[in-house]
Amino acid sequence: MINKRGRIATRNDCGSCQLAVITLSLCGLSDKLRALCYAYSFLLSTRTYGQIGRQKVTQDIPNLRNPNVLQPDQSFSVAQNSVSSNSIRCPHCRQLGTFAPPFAGLASYIKIAEQGNQVQLFAGLLICPNTSCRGLVFIVQDQSRRVWRLEPPQLIDFDPSGLPPQMLKTLSEAINCHAAGAHRAAAMMVRRLLEEICEENGAKGDNLHARLGQLKSKVTLPNELFDAMMELKALGNDAAHIEAKSYDKIGTGEAEDSIDLAKEILKSLYQLKGLVARLQARKTTS
Repeated sequence: MINKRGRIATRNDCGSCQLAVITLSLCGLSDKLRALCYAYSFLLSTRTYGQIGRQKVTQDIPNLRNPNVLQPDQSFSVAQNSVSSNSIRCPHCRQLGTFAPPFAGLASYIKIAEQGNQVQLFAGLLICPNTSCRGLVFIVQDQSRRVWRLEPPQLIDFDPSGLPPQMLKTLSEAINCHAAGAHRAAAMMVRRLLEEICEENGAKGDNLHARLGQLKSKVTLPNELFDAMMELKALGNDAAHIEAKSYDKIGTGEAEDSIDLAKEILKSLYQLKGLVARLQARKTTS
């Protein structure tokens, strides 16, 4: 593959070039064009490959001297073995399933941990078992099948039914930010979601704190969810400002918790009545 400098990409090039090289290396001649299109679309969508561009799918993996998981440190090779199947949530259709390789072929290489020990990784393509999807994912995993990198990344699952269109768009953007490793951006989008809830329900005030206070007289929710809104407001504020007042660190855990709480708030406001109505509709008529 030709990189931006007009030469063949090597193991010293960036992770995006490495992904394209690995993908093409694993394919037969009949598959090369299709694989090239997939790899190229990934290159266009992932220009950065550091902390923001990568996702730690498994939280207990060691830190690396070079955090670019897609760039081998030592001993890069391609074999005709198949990359191991893995159970993941499909980033295309959002269904859980056991993904299997569509053809034989994997890349094997060594990454160096901060402590100096070597970690052997295996990379290859897997295909969604859902016959109406069959979406491809590129996976990097170790011998114990811990996922180090997944492209496209897994997304936090949620039920979109009954949500106002603007809130659905905002929640989806927060989830995409979390998947991309942009955790502060995810927290800020959840804060925006609170603004939209207040506007949708006619809660007025000079600032979000005041509007959330008036929201209590506009909607019926458990007190714990009103408390959660105040925490989400504080988290979003700290994500947007240099000097943190409540949360010194906003990482994947904080972003994920904020999205989970936002899902519960939206469920109580817009989805619970629909669930009850659906159950009632199942009653037998006399």
